[in-house]
Order: sequence, then structure tokens, then C-alpha cells
Amino acid sequence: MLRNLSAVTLLFFCGMVPLQAFLATESFDYVAGQLLNGKSGGAGWTSSWQEINNAADINYGGLTFPDQSTSGNAAILDNIYVEYVAYRSFAGVDANTQTSASFSYLFQLQGTVSFVGNTYAGINLFSGQNQQLFFGKLGNSEQIGIQTYVGDEEVLGVDIDWENEFAQDYVYRFDVDYELAAQGESTMSITLSRSDGEPAELLATWNDVSLGEGFNFDGVQIIRDGAMNNGIGAVFDEINISAVPEPAALSWLCGGLLLIAARRRVAA
Repeated sequence: MLRNLSAVTLLFFCGMVPLQAFLATESFDYVAGQLLNGKSGGAGWTSSWQEINNAADINYGGLTFPDQSTSGNAAILDNIYVEYVAYRSFAGVDANTQTSASFSYLFQLQGTVSFVGNTYAGINLFSGQNQQLFFGKLGNSEQIGIQTYVGDEEVLGVDIDWENEFAQDYVYRFDVDYELAAQGESTMSITLSRSDGEPAELLATWNDVSLGEGFNFDGVQIIRDGAMNNGIGAVFDEINISAVPEPAALSWLCGGLLLIAARRRVAA
């Protein structure tokens, strides 16, 4: 293939970068009713799903959201009495090697959500064993939002009327954009929206949220508070993580492609 590429073509390609590429995706395209533990579908992951207490199941049918392509089923945590989690790792988002990144997922609380109270459920992002960020139903409040364990360590949320009889119909989407800095502070901007099948409703945006220096994460954990009522299921779907490489890495890539093309041209 490279034999047919001219230097001009490769230079044009290099002029088009940086291009954002998916690092990891998960649509839970597994057989409904099975345990999530040990499942290894999706793309870009470096491990299979690892559960505590075998609590996560594959839900019958995935979540949907306006203007978003979805597929497969979803994961659900719906047991009681102990905290239930499932964890999976990938190559990682790292401020030292990438300039920007994004993370998104769909989330829903199903069942008798009027009893959700001050319990929590959502996704944690980890760096090794260190918790970095949380996105979902916040504990000790009636809010849905984010909690940071890096930078300024903030809690940002939106009040939800869980007593509303239609509260369980809503699917929430978190869209997160990271601006990464190898030196200095990294930040993120978050858009939180929801839909009950109608056009999406914007709930909140938070910009320039501090992530401190050297921000990175390489693991995703879905979690549900064991104190949450047994009639409530926390559902997770369409986890997507992408990043733009740091310019130096792109320079090495383009330089390598040009060198290979030049050698092939001489050989021809």
C-alpha cells in the first residue's frame, strides 16, 4: 500500500493530523441474562471485565439516546446489601502523551427510583488504584453530576426530582472533553443531558474543571451503592474513550511514514 503513496500524499496526511482516535469502546454486545464478569468484547481494552460478587448482568436491550448510534445490550447492577462494582482497564489517557481526550457514556436508573435517596451509582475513572473522577448519581444528595478527586476536588451536580413518576424513563448522557497539559494544569469540560425518548434536554455544562498536573486514567469502574433499594437497577451503556496524540508522537509517525515511502521508491 505504501508503495503507491507519494511523499506529497503523506505530507497531506500529516497536515491533517492531529486526528482523534478511539482508545476504548464498549457497547455490551453480549448475550442478555449472562454475567458481565469475564466478558471481553468492545475494542481497545487491555483486560476483560472483572466483577466483585458477580453482581453485574447483561441487560435485555441497550440504552438509546437521540442522535447517537447505539448497538448491543447494556450492563446492569441491581442487587442489594453490598457495594457492587465491575472494572476494566485500557491503554490509558495521559497528559504526557496526549493533548486532548474525550469520555462519554449513557446511564439510567430503572425501577422504583423514588427510593434512590442519598445513595450513589455511576462510573469511576481510575489511574492504577487511585480514583480520579466519578460521573453519575451522587451520594449524600438528590443530584446527578460529577465528583473529582484530583485538582480542586469538586462536587458539581444538578438536582433531580426522583419522586416524579416518570423519573425512571430518563437516560442520562455524560460528555467529557479533556484539555491535557504535560506541564501545568489539565482541565475538563462536561455536558450533562438527558432524554426520555424525546429530543435531548441539556441539564448542565461545567467548563474548565481543574484536574491538576499530570492527569491520567487507565481504568473504568461501574458501581452501585449496596444501600440502594433492591428495586433499582443502575444501567450503563455506550462507553467511549478517545484521545489526540501529543504533537511529538505525531511527528515521529509522519517521519516514519515518509522514510518508509522514500525507501520503497528507491527500491522500485
